[in-house]
Amino acid sequence: MSTEQTIVTLVMPAVIANVTGGERERNVNLPAPATIKALLDQVSGEFPVFGRRVRNEVGEIRRYVNVFVGKRNIRNAQGQDTVLTPGDRVTIVQSVAGG
Repeated sequence: MSTEQTIVTLVMPAVIANVTGGERERNVNLPAPATIKALLDQVSGEFPVFGRRVRNEVGEIRRYVNVFVGKRNIRNAQGQDTVLTPGDRVTIVQSVAGG
């Protein structure tokens, strides 16, 4: 049984950070192998409103939310199964719509 840990930095916009105690960045320690799903599950467990803002009722990333690992949009990778490595910066960006 592996006890390796992966520490990543989660970067959030203010509209989401206001439901995580105001933190715009937080280091998250995940068991390896770490994925986007594991990251979102962990943070959602601590902050349920965060989870509802980022994912829909069936657990998919909401249409207006984009998640990046570095500069790579996870929608162009393996989605929530995208593997994280120590030191990765995961950025959540909400789309802005208006008229």
